[in-house]
Amino acid sequence: MIAGRIALIDAGKASVENERGDAAEALRETLKADRKAIDAGKHPREAAKIDDLTRRSIAAQRARLADLRRSGEMEEDVFHTLEEELDWAELAASPPSSFELVEG
Repeated sequence: MIAGRIALIDAGKASVENERGDAAEALRETLKADRKAIDAGKHPREAAKIDDLTRRSIAAQRARLADLRRSGEMEEDVFHTLEEELDWAELAASPPSSFELVEG
């Protein structure tokens, strides 16, 4: 698994090697930090401070979303759309060990 993660990170780094600009530099730094986390035996989403802060931010957003729904300030379809967006963002910022797949 570790070798596979490293291969993917290396491929990602190679794909933006010749790109210039702040976004490309930020991505290279993220990939470099991901590689460092893997070398230390951790999953990148487990080790990255930005992912921890992102998960905390999402929890606050979920609480606010629930308040808006309870107060009637938000329609159900809007609630569910925003809830799904938060679900995806949380998945992206979380290590795989955070979730358990349950077959139904």
